[in-house]
Amino acid sequence: MGGFAPEGHLLLLRLALVVLLYLFVALVMLVVGTELRRAARKPLPVRSSVFGHLVLVDPGPTGLEAGARFPLAAISSIGRGLDNTVSLDDEFLSANHALLTWRENRWWLEDLGSTNGTFLNGARIGRPVPIAPGDLIALGRVTLRLE
Repeated sequence: MGGFAPEGHLLLLRLALVVLLYLFVALVMLVVGTELRRAARKPLPVRSSVFGHLVLVDPGPTGLEAGARFPLAAISSIGRGLDNTVSLDDEFLSANHALLTWRENRWWLEDLGSTNGTFLNGARIGRPVPIAPGDLIALGRVTLRLE
């Protein structure tokens, strides 16, 4: 007689249901993880900083808006990693791309060995260089201004 016994059909239906449930759970986890990473990259409300701010001039693919402000600490890291002072979602940024340091009464910008380099006012930097308010920092496809 062709076909499966009713028990065989039931087993296949159960197996298909388990596979669909696992796929659904995996999809939910993927969506939740993506949303959590996106939320973690949104800048916090701007708080006052005695050291100044970085202002987003060209957000590139980050999903942020031009004009977003990032308060600076005496030592501020910039990169793709969430542990940076300024975390930017651009695949052309290294996880830890550049460092801004306040010393000798001025800011210093240093590339941390990034693959795509760090640029100050259009020139690639190879060593720590002093920067001033109004200078433009380009990393990956993002441009920031020191204020």
